[in-house]
Amino acid sequence: MASTIFPPRQCLTCESRGVPCAECLANCLGCGKPKINITVPWPKAAQTVEETQSPNPQNAAQQLLVAADFEFTEEYICAEHCNVIRGITQIFDLLRDMAYLDEDEIIRPPHINFPAAELTALGLETEVVALLRYLPYLKEDVEITAMSKSHSSLRAGRGAREVLWEGGNDLAPWVVRLTQVQPMAANHGRTIIYDLHAKTITQWANNENAYTNTYLDLPTLPAKQMLAQWEANLRALTELPWREPNREPSIKSVPPAPPHGFIDYVANPEQSIATSTTNQYSVDGLNHRKSMEKMFIDHGWPDEFRADGFAQARKEWALTERRLDYNRQRVGGLAAYLEYSEFLYQSASDDGIQGPGYQQKR
Repeated sequence: MASTIFPPRQCLTCESRGVPCAECLANCLGCGKPKINITVPWPKAAQTVEETQSPNPQNAAQQLLVAADFEFTEEYICAEHCNVIRGITQIFDLLRDMAYLDEDEIIRPPHINFPAAELTALGLETEVVALLRYLPYLKEDVEITAMSKSHSSLRAGRGAREVLWEGGNDLAPWVVRLTQVQPMAANHGRTIIYDLHAKTITQWANNENAYTNTYLDLPTLPAKQMLAQWEANLRALTELPWREPNREPSIKSVPPAPPHGFIDYVANPEQSIATSTTNQYSVDGLNHRKSMEKMFIDHGWPDEFRADGFAQARKEWALTERRLDYNRQRVGGLAAYLEYSEFLYQSASDDGIQGPGYQQKR
């Protein structure tokens, strides 16, 4: 890779002005970016599992597991990759303790009917397949960090190594995909990748009009450091997990926690995304998040967290918020908008921000 020349991770608009990608971030503008294809050191063409499937898949899977165990024993895997195994396990445990995940949603190793043959057919290295046996997974994929969902290798499929939406192997055969974004052009988010060779983690802000077709020139961190920071973000509530009945669970983040899927932000981490307080809608969003944060703190977070009481308070608050939001959206009228804003402001209590109000009746 030493001979590979990567283009600068700088949008064309800001580059032409000789400035970092700041204005386009602050105003959420779409800047033109170079579309450059980098030749990666692995085959990009994806094969289906069926194309390499053994006539006797159960026997083939057992043989692969025996071979993997012989070459990469449990003791070896746990010693070599203890930081990522321990780190992901602790993230799941913490999300459970924060009343975001239920214990029965977590699938912990050892895994029954592990799809070794399917994963090998996708071109993954034997050590990668061996490591995947000792990671925890979720029964259903949900956000476990801002703009990024869990990824289960127990459901191996054709797209397991795909990150962009072009049907190829975007991930090297020596990496483990820890989180995912569905490979659709309209989706924004981050794919978190663990490199077994380097023992580092990369966060690929993908599925936007990307600079290149690869993550190889993005910044990396040692696995232990990155996972410790992820856990610290959750404990500090800069990444705030939130779950309501009949709504998809999500993680709300604020700086310095990971950004909401902007490639420019990942490439230029010294920049920040400004949040306006001169617009009532923005203020409502800020008070909405502050209300969530206050609810955690009021229930003893982080040292003496009362999860059951928190879950009940969260449910009651969400029902009121949803009712007022429905009135605002469906009934309309200035009074409904003001009632919704006042509810969020009062919920945030001392941390609430008094907005400028609405400029015209709705």
